[in-house]
Amino acid sequence: MIKDSFIIKKKIQMHSRQRARLRREERRKGRHTGPGKRKGTREARMPVKVLWMRRQRTLRRLLKKYREAKKIDKHLYHDLYLACKANQYKSKKNLADAVEKIIYKKQLEGKTGAQKATLASKTDEPKKTTDTKKDSKQTSQGKDKKTTGATSKNKSSTKK
Repeated sequence: MIKDSFIIKKKIQMHSRQRARLRREERRKGRHTGPGKRKGTREARMPVKVLWMRRQRTLRRLLKKYREAKKIDKHLYHDLYLACKANQYKSKKNLADAVEKIIYKKQLEGKTGAQKATLASKTDEPKKTTDTKKDSKQTSQGKDKKTTGATSKNKSSTKK
């Protein structure tokens, strides 16, 4: 009967996912996501709490990385941790910029502190060096007086 075409084998019906794949690609590009396509509220679609937890975990991970790399000490880590919890930093980039700024300021303070120390030590030294310079000038002037007495008198008279 099969040979006589009385019994015909039907083809298996396919349910293609091609259209679904195309739709998904378009959605990734931002199509078909307007207000008319949305069923739930903003909070139902992407809860604020989930966003908050993601941000906190990301910022804390970054802080931990900086602390382990010895980029920040435990005190600065704690201050920044609390600042993150207080919603002071909105993103990883924001936090990284703040850390760089803090480190830069500390380095400047350290340099100025070192410079202050060198300046303090130098303030005592210039008195000694100026005395030695005066002594050396007097000795050189004394030599000049011995060699050329007339020229040194002219110089002293012009200075007055």
